Amino acid sequence: MGKFSSYLLGFSIGGIVGGVTVLLTTPKKGSDLRQDLKTNIQEPIKDVKTSIVQVKDQVQQLTQESIPTIKSTVKDVSELVSTWKADVQPHLVKLKEAIGQFDIPKIPHKKD
Repeated sequence: MGKFSSYLLGFSIGGIVGGVTVLLTTPKKGSDLRQDLKTNIQEPIKDVKTSIVQVKDQVQQLTQESIPTIKSTVKDVSELVSTWKADVQPHLVKLKEAIGQFDIPKIPHKKD
């Protein structure tokens, strides 16, 4: 018998022996084991569903509480930007006038 045949025979016998051992040492019938798994998994699933609902409620509450704050902040920033523009405008005019006083030659651009 070749090495491969010996290996295949040993693998097959080991699989059969392992399967029989599992069947003989299983403490419950398959249907009982499946029922236990269904029963035991129900509680963690309920916990996860409850946690998801709680997180959803918290997100909705946080959203409702933060909307007025966000609107107020946007309004304040808009007012600050308007004030800044009004404060900067005279300086921009002076800068444009000062730049206009310089005689800056135009540089021709190369066309590719």
